[in-house]
Amino acid sequence: MITSISIVQQKLDRVPKAYKQTKEDLEELNDPENAAPKYKAIIEASDDSIEMFQLDEEDTVMCCCRAGHLGSVDMIVYNPVHQEFFFHHGMELPFLPLSATSFAFTPQSERAEGAYIAITGFSSEIEIYNLNEMDQIRPDCVLAQGKYIKKTQTQINNPIGHKGDVIGSTWSQLHPNIIATCSSDASVKFWDLAGLSCLTTLENVHVGGINNILFCETKEQTFITSGLADQSIKLFDFTQQLDFIKQVNIGKNIEQVRFFGDLLLATTEDGYLALVDILQEKVLQIVQIYKDVPITALTTRANLIVAGSPESHDIKVLKCVDNQLVPVTEFNISEPCFSAEFGIDKSGFMLFCGLGNNRMKAINIFAKLTKECVHEVFGVDRAQFLKFKDLSLNLEGEGGDDDSDVE
Repeated sequence: MITSISIVQQKLDRVPKAYKQTKEDLEELNDPENAAPKYKAIIEASDDSIEMFQLDEEDTVMCCCRAGHLGSVDMIVYNPVHQEFFFHHGMELPFLPLSATSFAFTPQSERAEGAYIAITGFSSEIEIYNLNEMDQIRPDCVLAQGKYIKKTQTQINNPIGHKGDVIGSTWSQLHPNIIATCSSDASVKFWDLAGLSCLTTLENVHVGGINNILFCETKEQTFITSGLADQSIKLFDFTQQLDFIKQVNIGKNIEQVRFFGDLLLATTEDGYLALVDILQEKVLQIVQIYKDVPITALTTRANLIVAGSPESHDIKVLKCVDNQLVPVTEFNISEPCFSAEFGIDKSGFMLFCGLGNNRMKAINIFAKLTKECVHEVFGVDRAQFLKFKDLSLNLEGEGGDDDSDVE
C-alpha cells in the first residue's frame, strides 16, 4: 500500500545525477554472510541513460511511501501537459516507511539549498537522501544511526535517537537547518542538519505516543503535535524555551491533522472530521463523514476538504462556510484510499490518491464538482479543465514487493 504521498515543493535539477557505487557498496551488496537489510539499486542509472529522466517545469514530483514485505519510497512524476505519470527513481529501505519530508538544506553544510528528503518509519533512524541523485544504494546520511552487529545479527540503537519508531517529521523554511521528529515513545526531537546532531528533546509530550508533528504555517515560531492515545492536539512555542501554549481535546483517537488557514482539521479512527481553533482551545465542529472506519487520507485546496479511508471506496468532499463543515459531494474510486494530496502549480486541480496493491490514481477534482462550486472555491471556469483525464499508475515491480501499498 502507499501509506503516504508528499508533494516535493523544492525545484529539482532538470537532469539528475547518477549514483556512483563505491567499493564499500559493492562489498556490502555481494557479501553472502551479511544478513542485515541491504540497500540495492532499483535501476542501474548511468550517465548515458540519465537524460531519459529529465524533468519539465510543469512536472509535479511526489514521494510515495510504500509498505509491503519491504519498505520503499518511489519518486513519481505527473506531467499535466502530456497528462501522464512516470516512475523517476526510488529508494529501498531497511524499514517500513511512515513519513517522507522534503527540505532545502544541504546536510553537513551551512547552505540552505538543494532538494533532500528525510524518511522515517518503523525504526529509530531517520534516513536522508538527495532527490537530485538517482538510485542511491545508501542514504547520504542517517540521523541517530545505529550499529549492526554482524556476528549476532542484531541492531543496537543510537542512544541519541528516539526510543521508539519515528512516526512523523516536519521542516520549516524559517529554520532551514532543522527538522523535527515525533515518536511512539511520546518524545519530540529537533535535529540540526548542519551537524547531524540532536539539538534538544521534549519528553512525555503526549500519553501513548505522538502521530503528527507540524510547524505552523500562519503562526511563526510555533508547532503542533497530536497524541496517539490522549485524543489531544497541542501547540508549542518554538523558541529557546519550547513552552507549551495551548491544548484542545478532540474526544476521539486522532488519525491525521492538517492546517486549514488559521484553523486545524483533524480526522479520527472512527470516521469523524473536526474543525479546530487551537488558539481558542475549541473544537468548532465535529462531524461523522464515515461510519466507524479510520480516515487516513486528508488534504485541502483553497476552501475544499478531501478525505478518504482504507476501509471505504468513497472519497468525501466538503467545504468550510462560516466555520461550519458543509458536504459538497462524494464519489466512488472502486478501491480503498490510504492517502491523498493535491498537486501544485498547473497540476493544482489534480487529486493524487495512494491506494492498495501498488496503485495510485490522479483524479481531476473539477470533473467531480459543479461549475458553480469550482467558480466559487477556485475562481476559474471549470470547462477549460475538463480535458484532463483521470489516470492510474501501477507501481508493481518498481522498487517494491508485488503486494506492497502506497500510504
